[in-house]
Amino acid sequence: MKVEEPKVKEPGILYQRPKLEIFNSFKDENEATAKMNASLSAEEHLRIAHKMICAMYKEELAAGKQSHDTITFTVINGLPV
Repeated sequence: MKVEEPKVKEPGILYQRPKLEIFNSFKDENEATAKMNASLSAEEHLRIAHKMICAMYKEELAAGKQSHDTITFTVINGLPV
């Protein structure tokens, strides 16, 4: 009897599950989130903000009204507008 090899082969990669943290209170969760955010670099915060802005304005970016490569901040009299 001839044994057929499977037509789909999985790559030899093991996928790790993200670490699941369980907190006893909302205060503990807030403290852990604050520590995690404090550990991020300024560049990482900007990367996350850019990703969020692109998600918020996805329709406008798809229509070609704005470029997603640059972010322009307008300041009048020292205050952001």
